[in-house]
Amino acid sequence: MNDFLYRGIIEGLNARFSVVHASEAVETGIIKHNCDPVSGLLLCRALGTGLLISPLLQDDHRFTISWQYDGPIGKVVVDVGANSDVRGLISDTNLAVHTTSMGESYGENGQISVVRSSEKMLISSSTTEAQLLELSDDLGFFFSTSEQVETELVIATNFRPNPENPVSLCQGFMIQALPGCDLEKLDRARQRMRSPEFRALLDTAPELDNHVEKLIQLLFDEGEEQQEYSIHSCPNPIFQCNCSKEKTFSALRTLNKDELIESRDKKEEIAVSCHFCSSRYTFDHNDLQRLIDEKA
Repeated sequence: MNDFLYRGIIEGLNARFSVVHASEAVETGIIKHNCDPVSGLLLCRALGTGLLISPLLQDDHRFTISWQYDGPIGKVVVDVGANSDVRGLISDTNLAVHTTSMGESYGENGQISVVRSSEKMLISSSTTEAQLLELSDDLGFFFSTSEQVETELVIATNFRPNPENPVSLCQGFMIQALPGCDLEKLDRARQRMRSPEFRALLDTAPELDNHVEKLIQLLFDEGEEQQEYSIHSCPNPIFQCNCSKEKTFSALRTLNKDELIESRDKKEEIAVSCHFCSSRYTFDHNDLQRLIDEKA
């Protein structure tokens, strides 16, 4: 099944939803960072969570989500755009050395910050405690408290023992209140998102065209009136970084002239890796001379 991302509105509930299947997109990120299984699962969940909120963006806006925990997981950052392009990083790509489970990775305390920006300006920035000690739960808590918008996100992830094709599933669902939302109905729907039936379907790769419809139906009791909803396709999820050799070259301008001259004279290459995608850029003595000339 190819990756997809849908957004929509459940009319009778006055709530919006998004659903993502992003196994291929997040797998690209896991492989680029050479994550072990524990780090890979956590980064997989973070990337999927970021994609779930990308339909809230418009135009050239982006969300940068930063989770910081006091356990072995440390820091996880995801940057996602309105075009469903996502990139991210985890501070320790070899967590299996320190812990054998995701739950032990978080520690006892954490915080989450969400920055919304465009190419030209910072639009908003807010930070709150990450009290639930789980990536998607803490992002839902952030929206419910800092933004005062009731939000629930759930992510299902599965790995296979194949380093060249490690992600067998990354799938998620988000529901978020709109103005005039029936909060009692929303609360019941949020509880059903935690039900075994809902999770079993979320843990299953889509095989039929009505997969999303079935997820929505499980938000309501059999006796409840069928809720009408609209659904729209978003751009297909993709792991994509906007780094480049020229942008990385600009970062070398922070080196002082003496350091550059020393490296040039030794004919050393300077290598810089992008934190978000692990792409590696090298600069030789000719590149260094160009920087030295700029500082002359």
